[in-house]
Amino acid sequence: NLPAVRGARPDVELKISDALLRSSAAPTILPLYQNYGDGGIWANNPTMLAVAKAKLHLGLDPSDVRVLSVGAGSWARRVVE
Repeated sequence: NLPAVRGARPDVELKISDALLRSSAAPTILPLYQNYGDGGIWANNPTMLAVAKAKLHLGLDPSDVRVLSVGAGSWARRVVE
């Protein structure tokens, strides 16, 4: 939830629950939350965008950034007997 407007301050007082509801609001499934929606709506790789914004707005080196990605994706599973 880093602002796109240069000079604006990040919402450092944001509750985790609000951040999660903002980032999971995919309008085809869930409504927008506080006028925020899932990053996948407008960015092919929202995680990379978040890392880039951490570097730009907070001056962090990308190698110092840790990402926790919680998703509803799937992966192929191999059944071993």
